[in-house]
Amino acid sequence: MTIRQPKNGKQSGYTLIELLVYVAIVGAVLTAVTAFFGTVVDARVKNQTILEVNDQGTALMDYITQTIHNASSITAPATGIAGPSLTLAVPTSSLSPTVFNLSGTPLGYSSDGGSTDVSDNNFMNATKFVATTTGTISTLYSLVGPTIGASPNNQGQMAIYSGVASPSTLLASSPSTTLIPSSWNAFTIPTVSVTAGQTYWLAYNANGLSSANNDLRFHTGTTNQAMFTGQTFGTWPASWSGTSQNNEFSMYAMIDSSSTPLGYTSDGGTNGIQNSNTINAVKFVATATGTISTIYALTCSTVPASPNNQGQMAIYSGVASPSTLLASSPSTTLIPSSWNAFTIPTVSVTAGQTYWLAYNANGSSLVDDNLRNHTGIANQQMFGSQTFGTWPASFSGTSNNAEFSMYAMISAPAGAAVIPGTIQVKEGSGTPVPLTNGKVQVSNLTFKNLSRASTPGTIQISFFLSRVNPSSKNEYDYQKLFTGTAEVAW
Repeated sequence: MTIRQPKNGKQSGYTLIELLVYVAIVGAVLTAVTAFFGTVVDARVKNQTILEVNDQGTALMDYITQTIHNASSITAPATGIAGPSLTLAVPTSSLSPTVFNLSGTPLGYSSDGGSTDVSDNNFMNATKFVATTTGTISTLYSLVGPTIGASPNNQGQMAIYSGVASPSTLLASSPSTTLIPSSWNAFTIPTVSVTAGQTYWLAYNANGLSSANNDLRFHTGTTNQAMFTGQTFGTWPASWSGTSQNNEFSMYAMIDSSSTPLGYTSDGGTNGIQNSNTINAVKFVATATGTISTIYALTCSTVPASPNNQGQMAIYSGVASPSTLLASSPSTTLIPSSWNAFTIPTVSVTAGQTYWLAYNANGSSLVDDNLRNHTGIANQQMFGSQTFGTWPASFSGTSNNAEFSMYAMISAPAGAAVIPGTIQVKEGSGTPVPLTNGKVQVSNLTFKNLSRASTPGTIQISFFLSRVNPSSKNEYDYQKLFTGTAEVAW
């Protein structure tokens, strides 16, 4: 057989350069097609997000408005006052009172105290309250009086401290917020974990120029329930003490108890030693089924300068020892005398199972980067040498009875609990019923009583509704303000 050759004597084909160009063109086309379809999918999800928020917001406003129309009278808030909840008297006795508010358990005083304070500017005013449930807080509220200073002297801030006799540990503080007169003002803070039975101080400061501006509402509380001291607006000290008084300010937070702690959430009272380049693990039994994405540990006061100020945490399963590594955190810069947060890939845990929370650090001495602890139960702790930066798949070491101040919050499975930011209605002695689903979240819920003399009453309703977006995806990033007005017995 004879192979036919081209007339020029060369075999036909593609050169390397031609192949590379071809591959580049095909790759560019595929990338463009993929990007196009990705954009189409994102746009579809975005449209669904907008539709979800609009539909739920409209339905929610219609329900509240119709309930007001059918009511007999307004119980709270009082005339001229704006508040985060609405209480109505309705004709059907078994459904009265009907109450609309956000889900959660309050920490603080959520009513109008009836009197307006003076000189709350460049002063920290704090009131202490005992938490009645364990959970998390991400927003603080305070009821400001009718007189607000002109811009820029119309700003307020809030903070939350722990401590019994005084605000001894700053947990979180808000940025400056423009104050609204005669209204409950919302102050967003980084999420804080609180524990049932523990004492917390909610604190307020403002930047008005007059003693009659930007002041809080209050009433008489219990002995030494409040404390105040001078502080230039804009910063919060790590701890402070001042003049005690018996006031209880109109300020509160809502505790989200849809999550359950795994671990020891209190200050153990004793400093650990040699927690660097050593794994210190403590075992706990989960009391709920759900997921964990953050672990917390309470450090001692001695944290050295960079770079020896880093810590890591991990979670293991196992009964007798940490036998299976489930997840670990990246290095985190430690804050002394504080609960430090360590983010991990989300882990599922099961009620009744045993888990080990583990800590390591890179301090350069025995007293650096250590955790707080107290005496736990027999063999609750296990420790062993481990160079900082890596976690073994499993490990066994020396057992001890120490229980370190470390914990995680178990979030309930999707659909198993009402998320914070859900509007709920409670009719008579019935159980609160959520009016929004877990896909959306409500914020800045406000009911303002606009009633005039000799009228049944008028309520102005406003709230923001946003798509729940824990991963901060652009296609889920949507928020809308809903407002409306309704008359009683309309």
